[in-house]
Amino acid sequence: MRLQAHWICGLLVACSTPTEVRAQRGAAPTVEPTTAPAPLRWRRVRVGPLSGAGVVPRIVTALVPEVPAPAGGFPFVVVTDGDLVESAFAFPAAVAARRSSAPPVLIAVPAVERTEELTPSAADLRALGRGRDAPAETGVLAFLNWIARTVLPAVDAEVPLGTAAADGTFFGYSYGGLAAIYAGILHADRFGAVIAMSPSAWFRGHAVLRHLDGAEAIAERWWVDVGTGEGGRHEVVPGMLVDARSVRDALERKGRELGTTLGYREEPGRPHSMEEASRRLPDALEFLARPPRFAPRSLSVSSSRTFHRGARGALSVRAEGEIPLSLATDDVRFESSAPNVLRVSRDGVWQARRAGHAIVTARLGALSATLEVQVQ
Repeated sequence: MRLQAHWICGLLVACSTPTEVRAQRGAAPTVEPTTAPAPLRWRRVRVGPLSGAGVVPRIVTALVPEVPAPAGGFPFVVVTDGDLVESAFAFPAAVAARRSSAPPVLIAVPAVERTEELTPSAADLRALGRGRDAPAETGVLAFLNWIARTVLPAVDAEVPLGTAAADGTFFGYSYGGLAAIYAGILHADRFGAVIAMSPSAWFRGHAVLRHLDGAEAIAERWWVDVGTGEGGRHEVVPGMLVDARSVRDALERKGRELGTTLGYREEPGRPHSMEEASRRLPDALEFLARPPRFAPRSLSVSSSRTFHRGARGALSVRAEGEIPLSLATDDVRFESSAPNVLRVSRDGVWQARRAGHAIVTARLGALSATLEVQVQ
């Protein structure tokens, strides 16, 4: 064994660079200078004012990365609430931090009539119910038609945009997240990827879930996320968390039918805010650019609420891997070490029955995670 170890050490010296060998012999090593990559720079292209049926005219800003244009045109991201693209969302920083593929053009569409433009009108629902194109008069359908038919061609006249569905991504938060889902349903030929953060799926009786289920084609790649603290103080499962999980379930059903890719994330205890969305943005962009193979290394479990006697709340389980993703609680097996203190149902909803200590265990195959609970 000592001879074998000596042979390995000799091989390491033989395979070392000259600098490494000199260091091993006591000579001062030569350090080669390293050059940091140049920071990604952007130029602004103002387009418009652009008008359309049912849409208030406005100027759209394209943030164009100062890199050579790809042969087929730039990939691009349409950003709703685009007046906040650099401030609240910090989009350029998220793109620059990734740098795993060609940086996209950011098409910032500022909010003017946010509720009217990012949510479906009653006329939209009637048109969708008839299975026909909605009249471009009101609501999110008119807004999306305007983006696809007016905004993108106008930007393309200034900056070459890719024409394949895979080149386009639609981003939205809250009401914008709802609009993003509709973009992935109605304009999948232009937006092959969707980022729907904290989507307001509750709007008009969760109509968007019915439209997802009934869609014949949708975008190929999806990212949906939410903070588990996005809801009222007394909600057992916070409302926005319910919405995000409902969208996830609908997309998983469509995924089995159409082969779509979905990344889903729940952030423990985080509130409803654009700044919180910006913290999740780098992973969303990375996932959509290069969906990782789902191979979790470990699990972690958290709760949407604090543990007080008589209270109820929801557990959230994350699979820690290349990009952390959250699991459907129906896929996880939960155990409580003291059911008389804390009882956990199969769907991860817990009930604190009395003061005391309990350990909650979440299991997925060979992986498990524990959460120590002290009920006050």
